[in-house]
Amino acid sequence: MPSPATRLIWHLCFALLLAAGVPRPGRTEPLPADLQRFATEIAGYEQADRWQFPDQGRILFLGSSTIRMWTTLAQDFPEHSVLNRGFGGARIAEITQNLDRIVFPYAPRQIVFFAGGNDLADGHSPEQAVADFRAFVAQVRQRLPKIPVIYIGIYHNPFRWIYRDKFETANALIAEFCQRTPGLVFLETAPSFLGEDGRPRRTHFAEDQLHLNASGYRVLSALLRPHLIKQHGPGAPGS
Repeated sequence: MPSPATRLIWHLCFALLLAAGVPRPGRTEPLPADLQRFATEIAGYEQADRWQFPDQGRILFLGSSTIRMWTTLAQDFPEHSVLNRGFGGARIAEITQNLDRIVFPYAPRQIVFFAGGNDLADGHSPEQAVADFRAFVAQVRQRLPKIPVIYIGIYHNPFRWIYRDKFETANALIAEFCQRTPGLVFLETAPSFLGEDGRPRRTHFAEDQLHLNASGYRVLSALLRPHLIKQHGPGAPGS
């Protein structure tokens, strides 16, 4: 086993490679097989539902940390009834695994979906990401056949800039799937988070340069707002 000093040298070298923009090698270890890594977070939502169950027919926001950390969701869309069921670190298949717990009970009128960046950073191919999203849509529509779904495109961020090619390929594949599938919308986000130099605008990101800050969420809200559907009567899902 390498000594602590050796491991420190490796970490320093890796940090220098990242700073220089050199892509790190692909993962060789197996991806986690447990699709219930977030059981505690899901149970937390269920506990909150037992205290006060949300009105049905809301716009349901699903996804990874970009959704989970969207604490201003209701303020950003005051003309809509929204519900946040994101959980940080989620991959697409992990959301699909929990449809019975975080989607179907709410009978949403629309789904806003953001996931895929973690998949690609964890070693999944763009082709696998789109296959997993297709499976998500198929399973949702078995129970909610007419529900519209917005897929928020994977935006570039400074921390994962080394994955930009994978992000762009996955976005293109998912956009093509959305274009030929009724009721799906692909929301293009990548250009809005890039500066004149073609690199991510650091001012849109939190200190970790991975997650959005208030400025980033304002950009995302403005992109998303025109695509949200309004509610037709109390608690009535859209068609």
